[in-house]
Amino acid sequence: MTETVQGGFKKFGKYFLKAVTFVSALNLFMMMALTAIAVISRYFFNQPIPGDTELVEFMMAIFVPLSVAICAAKHQHIAVDMFVEKMPKRPQAIFGVVSSLLIMAFYGLVAWENLVFLFEEAKTKTTTAVLLIPTYPFIVPLIIMGGVVVVVMLHQLIYVNIKGIFEK
Repeated sequence: MTETVQGGFKKFGKYFLKAVTFVSALNLFMMMALTAIAVISRYFFNQPIPGDTELVEFMMAIFVPLSVAICAAKHQHIAVDMFVEKMPKRPQAIFGVVSSLLIMAFYGLVAWENLVFLFEEAKTKTTTAVLLIPTYPFIVPLIIMGGVVVVVMLHQLIYVNIKGIFEK
């Protein structure tokens, strides 16, 4: 039963990660294309695109949190472990448990506070100045990022760090 559940989570995680990666890559492409078109439009035609800065800011609000979530899920984040590497296995695992718990607490708090902020922004109906785009949907990638990092760190805590404490 446990292997079936774990296999289901892995399969869901794989497809979820592919979808998030696709959205993030598409978003980056659109951001670069809009910036290039805006520069060409300003330079050659002396005609700025109204709201281009707002659109790029919103695309950045999608791209950055999703990229952090992808890096966490693929374990491709930056880690400086030159001191931890030299420790014996058990202290390494204890250090991993403590750091995993701290990271989970931080990103859990980030997700929770952004969830609260999402409802506040939806209630006040805040929009951008030029294009009048509602701002609250662009808080969702931060909530996704926090949730993904918490789940990844929980997996690492259970299957890597705690396991390492009890191994000889």
